[in-house]
Amino acid sequence: EEEEEEDARGNCSYRVEWTDLNARTTHSRDFGGVVVATGFFHTPRWPSFLEKNHIGGERNDSDDSDNKPPRPRLMHSSEYRTHRTFRNGSVAVVGSSFSALEIASDVARSASRVVNVCPSVPWVLPRWMPTMERPPSSRSIDDDNDDDDDGTTAATMTILPVDLALYRRTEPYPNVPETTSLTPEECRKRHMYLQSLVGDDGQQRRSPLGEPTNRDEPPLVAISDEYLDLVREGRIEVSRGRLVGIDDDGTLRIGGGAGTAGLGDDDDDDNDDMTVLRGIDHVICCTGYTPRLGDFLSPDILSALEYDADDCFSPMTLAWDTLHPSLPGLAFCGMYRGPYMGVVELQARLAAGGLGGA
Repeated sequence: EEEEEEDARGNCSYRVEWTDLNARTTHSRDFGGVVVATGFFHTPRWPSFLEKNHIGGERNDSDDSDNKPPRPRLMHSSEYRTHRTFRNGSVAVVGSSFSALEIASDVARSASRVVNVCPSVPWVLPRWMPTMERPPSSRSIDDDNDDDDDGTTAATMTILPVDLALYRRTEPYPNVPETTSLTPEECRKRHMYLQSLVGDDGQQRRSPLGEPTNRDEPPLVAISDEYLDLVREGRIEVSRGRLVGIDDDGTLRIGGGAGTAGLGDDDDDDNDDMTVLRGIDHVICCTGYTPRLGDFLSPDILSALEYDADDCFSPMTLAWDTLHPSLPGLAFCGMYRGPYMGVVELQARLAAGGLGGA
C-alpha cells in the first residue's frame, strides 16, 4: 500500500507498506521516490457476466441426474500453455486481439473445432512486412544545394518486423502534436494506411472475418501469420459478436454480431441479434487484463490519477504513461498497451531521470 505525505518544506514522500511472505511480517517505510512497475497486464480480466464460481471451474461430467450436457471448462489466456490440452475438443476462443488470434491458430493444431468469438474486427498483419526503403543520403547538411543528387536513388525492398514498420515517425519530433483522441478523419486515414499494409488483393475482405466496417472509429490491429489462412480454410470459424452468457446446458450466447460464418445451424431463429454455439468443451477468454492499482494505491493518489478501474484501455491520466505533475517522486513503468518492451525501456529512462533530478 502506498500513501502520499508532505513534509514541512513541501517535499512529497510516500509511505510504502509491504508484507514479507517468507517471514509473514509487515513492514512500512517512507520513500522520497517510488516506481510502480506492476504493469498494465497484472490481473486477468474476465467477461463481466461470469460468476465467480464459474471462473477456473471444472466441468461436472459425472452429474447425470438430468442428462444435461456439461458446462464447458473456462480458461483465461494467461493460463494457456499448449494446444495438446485440447486434442479432439471443441474450443471457443473469445477475443479479437493478439492473444485471441494466436491462441486460436495454435489450438487449431489439435482441436477438432475452433470458433473465434470476435467482439470487433481487427486488421490482421503478419509479423514481418515488406517495405520499400530508400538508402539514406550520403550528403551532409551543408550539401543541401548540391545539384548532383537528382533524387533518383532507387528504393530497395526490405523485410522489417511489423513493429518497426508501424511505429516510426513520419515527421521529426516535436512536429507531431500530442493527441488524446482521434477525429473521424484521422481514424479513416489510419484505416486506409492499415488497409494498404494488408494489401489490395482483398484476402481479409473475402475471408469470413472480413474487414472493419466503421472507419470513423479507431482501428484495431492484431498480428498473426497463420490466422487468416486458417479462417479461409475453415479450420477456424468466426462468430462476430460478444459473449454474453453461458447457459446451464453449456450453450454459449453471443450478442450483437452477424452470426457464425459457415454455421447456419447454430443461429437462434428467435432473435436476429443473438447467436448460439452448442457442443463447446472449452472456452478460452482472451479478454485482457486490468492493472488493479486500486488494490494498493491510496484513495488520494487514485483521485489525483483520475483512476477508472473499469477502463481497460486508459484507466488513468499520465504524461507519457509514466509521470503525473501533481505526484512528484512517483513514476509508473509498464502502463502501456502496445509494442511493450521498447516503450517500457523509455519509461524506465524517463522515470530514472525524473526521480534523479535530471
